Parts: sequence; C-alpha cells; structure tokens
Amino acid sequence: MSKDLIEAGIAETVKMLTVPMAKGKIMLRFENIADTFDTEASSLDVNKTLVIEALWKSANQESDIKDMKPYTVRETSITGNQDLKEMNERRLHWNTVDDDKLVKKDLDFTEGDIVTLEPQRIRVFVVEF
Repeated sequence: MSKDLIEAGIAETVKMLTVPMAKGKIMLRFENIADTFDTEASSLDVNKTLVIEALWKSANQESDIKDMKPYTVRETSITGNQDLKEMNERRLHWNTVDDDKLVKKDLDFTEGDIVTLEPQRIRVFVVEF
C-alpha cells in the first residue's frame, strides 16, 4: 500500500476496493471491518480527495498532480447504481408494534472530503474524471 493511501486513512481496519465502471469512471468502496462488538473498535476517517489523488498519481506516474483534470464524486447505494439521496428518499419505512423499542443508529452522511466509517460500515462513491 502506498504512503499516500495510508495518509488518506486507508489503514488499520479500513479497506478500499476500486471498480472500473467506464473510461474515466471508477467506483470507490470504503469499509471499516472492525467488529462492532469489539471494545477497541472505533470510527475512522478517510480523506476522499487524498485517495483520488493517490490513485491518479499511481496511474499517471510521469505527470504532475497539477495536470489532473477536474472530477466529480457522488455517494451512492452500496451497489453503486443509485445516488444515496435518492435511495434514502425511496427507502421503505415499516411501522411495527416495536418501533418505540428500536435503537436507531445515527450514521454520518456528511458530504465533504472526510468520510466517517463506523465499525462494519460501508460507503460507496462514484468518481468521474
């Protein structure tokens, strides 16, 4: 693993998968594989911009980072086929007799460079160059 990816947060229990989707389009999948029930498990942060720059540098070793063209990043569902915002709007919300007993998990969906990964959390982004 490159030093740049480690600095971006791809270390410890954070795993990254890249999937080419089309020319100039890749899927980035980040996962915190820490066990939720482990007392030492913690949320970890990944810097998307640093990851994208590290991937670009490894693919364009003879070019300078200043030559990198603009790109867009959007968070998607875990399968990568639907924007996260649209998925959350279309999600079914079941009403049950136990609703008052359920513990709702507050997940961080903040948009920006930093991606927060709670233990056992997966976040998927599509990057287009």
